Amino acid sequence: MFKLNLKIAFRNLIKNRVYTAINIGGLALGLTGFVLLLLYINHENSYDKWDQRLENVYQIREFHNLSTPDNKPHWQELNNSRNAAMLKKSIPQFKYVTKVDNDWGDNYSIKTELADPLMLKGFVNTDSLFFKVFSYKFLQGNENNALQSPNSLVLKHSTAKLLFGTDEALGKTVKMLTWQGDPGTTYTVTGVVEDPSVPESLKFNAIMHNGEREKDPENLRVTTHCKIYGLVNTSIDTNALNKTINSAHLDYKNQLYGETQNKAVSKSTRVLSLKIIPLKDVHANPPFARNWIDKVKPVVALSIFLLLISVINFINLATAQSVQRAKEVGVKKVLGTSKNQLIWQFLLEAAYSKYAGFIC
Repeated sequence: MFKLNLKIAFRNLIKNRVYTAINIGGLALGLTGFVLLLLYINHENSYDKWDQRLENVYQIREFHNLSTPDNKPHWQELNNSRNAAMLKKSIPQFKYVTKVDNDWGDNYSIKTELADPLMLKGFVNTDSLFFKVFSYKFLQGNENNALQSPNSLVLKHSTAKLLFGTDEALGKTVKMLTWQGDPGTTYTVTGVVEDPSVPESLKFNAIMHNGEREKDPENLRVTTHCKIYGLVNTSIDTNALNKTINSAHLDYKNQLYGETQNKAVSKSTRVLSLKIIPLKDVHANPPFARNWIDKVKPVVALSIFLLLISVINFINLATAQSVQRAKEVGVKKVLGTSKNQLIWQFLLEAAYSKYAGFIC
């Protein structure tokens, strides 16, 4: 009986081609929109989750108006680099704090010994504690000494393959040029890390360590900005720690600038305030744009609307077809078909239509 009902369902779909096309097309459109939305949400939620230890990593953001589009203060990823020293000294909850240069999207000319130069992006300068904070799997080298020496370079596996054509890159050298006429700087590859299987908010192709991020400018009038990340010892109360950090930050600024004659600093319009946010929330909270959750809300509404319309369309068409199927039902009842058998036949046809819509 099951095979018979399956044949009847297939023949009815072929017989009513227009009905079938509208029905399957509507279901396919609704299901496609809904599935694509789920895939997008899953992608956005997967940022910075390649290692469980990253749950204890936080990004430090400073509230200031430096280089803001509206000249108003915003919570920014770029910090005064001196904030890292303050956190190390005043906040015992942080086990390690690392400073990372902002990736401005610049191209670098990378020259290896046996190949022509390549123009690459994503070479980010950090201090020596970067891999103490960020847990990457080392395929070559190790996190303890990969960035201890000046002009060290740790490549991602994909970048190492691109530059050297082999997995064996440890100990090899590359020459990096940043502008026309630059004599270049030679870096030694001290490590190769695995490419994470999920996306990262802090994107890079290589981490370089030239020593510039190990110290801050001695002149208090000179300020350098960078991204700052910290690894805490254990789980923390973020709100409580933010209050402690704000108080320590204010005391640090008063101590740092209070004895100088730099009136521009004391009269600055910038608000001296810091906060930390979990690494997993960094991608969802960009400094100068709406987060992806707010952006996706209209798409969620549209996807649900499409799915609802496709279901209503299917019900309406099935109801309209029921008039034409009345004679078939009557003949089957006369021949002894039971109520349950008729129910299973129409359920099978509905399931077949939905399956066809999903495949499409």
